[in-house]
Amino acid sequence: AHIVTVALEPWFSSWAALSNAGMVLPGGIMLFEANGKGKGKSKGREERVAAMLAQDVKAPVVPAQQRLCLKILVASLEAGAVLGKNGEKIRAIEQITNAVMQMSARDSMYPGTALQELRIWGATEEVILAGAQYAFGQITDQVGVLACGEKGVDPQEARVRIVLPTVCAQGLLGEEGKTLAQMRVQTGMNVHVDPTMIPPGASPEVTEQVVCFSGPLDGAVLVLQACAGFLSQVWSEPWFEAWASTSNCGIDIPGLTLALDRELIAAAKVAAKNKGAAVAAKLAAGDLDPIAESSSAFAEATAALVQQQQEINVAQMAAAIQAAAQQALVVSMAQGAASSGQNVLVAVKLLVADAEAYCVLGQDGSTLSEIQAATSTSMRVADGGHYPGTSLHELTIQGMSAEAVLLALIHVVTIVMEVLGKMASGDEQVEKGQVRMKLVVPAKAAASIIGVGGASVKQICQQCSVRIQ
Repeated sequence: AHIVTVALEPWFSSWAALSNAGMVLPGGIMLFEANGKGKGKSKGREERVAAMLAQDVKAPVVPAQQRLCLKILVASLEAGAVLGKNGEKIRAIEQITNAVMQMSARDSMYPGTALQELRIWGATEEVILAGAQYAFGQITDQVGVLACGEKGVDPQEARVRIVLPTVCAQGLLGEEGKTLAQMRVQTGMNVHVDPTMIPPGASPEVTEQVVCFSGPLDGAVLVLQACAGFLSQVWSEPWFEAWASTSNCGIDIPGLTLALDRELIAAAKVAAKNKGAAVAAKLAAGDLDPIAESSSAFAEATAALVQQQQEINVAQMAAAIQAAAQQALVVSMAQGAASSGQNVLVAVKLLVADAEAYCVLGQDGSTLSEIQAATSTSMRVADGGHYPGTSLHELTIQGMSAEAVLLALIHVVTIVMEVLGKMASGDEQVEKGQVRMKLVVPAKAAASIIGVGGASVKQICQQCSVRIQ
């Protein structure tokens, strides 16, 4: 319940998608003694980063043939937030995530824009995703909004520009726009592929295009995941290494200005305003079924994308969906249902020992797949190493309701108990039939669990007959 209370926060999806497993914290040891030992003062985040930087440990260089690469465009102010003073922030992110990161020079802009390019290399999707998520975190923390240089962006919104090989960008435009429409529904963000290939006139095998995303801040993480997935499908192509190792920043192309998605956003705002006014009028007249109107509006807009692909362009399609989404929002807010908690991502992270992780995974991941199918959740065991300061693996469970996540958690405990007779989570001297669980929760949720003066945690202990540390 305490996790559900923060599931609507804009940062929650980032927390749910990011794993700290494998992070090296010099001297860091997690203490789980039940008698309360080890409660000394902990270093703050800045002190921990400073401690890592003081050791001058360079991020490992990933073999070129195993590299994935993600290219993100950022405004100069955002680039400064990622770099930090004398590059200390980006070096810390590299060490934490095992990614290799490079920011283009301040005066070396991406062609046709006033944006710098951040390139992130890693051996796996998880590595480049972690690097990108930490970079976005620095931007929102230091700048206050992920706007990519655009003005008037609400802090709860985001503008993301990702550079993809033309092969990937054109793949998004394939199937008569259906891939774009599906991505819009999955991420909640408008998607626009700038038609200009960089560098202009070159063969598609060596060119790239900017893909623009606009929408809710929590959709930025989903966008990163989707783009990383596209890149993982082509990294073995013979041209990929050359693309990953090359930057077009600083190339002077006279007269070139990328439109990006500015016209699309302007059109969407006009359409949304018109749709919102129409809904408000219906609501005032009492001629509106809120639930039917919000769901059917979005369904009709989505159906229009499939039926009228030949008649409207990408910008108009995105604007239609944006308008329908805004219409649904007007209706929901009018009925006080905007924070009802429906269809909200809920996640929990559980630390498990080697044997317990094996029980949950099963042979070739079959047991994990069965749990996911039975509970309609998404589960993964972090493969980046142990959780910092422990010898435990991190198991993340995500679902669209607290009930689904709880059911999956019960499945996990039940399977471990059936196979091992107990769930010790790495603790010694745990008797048969007993359960020790170690959950990783956001700091904000942890504060809620503790409560004022420890009142909340005491109540939980009394009601559930458990001990919490």
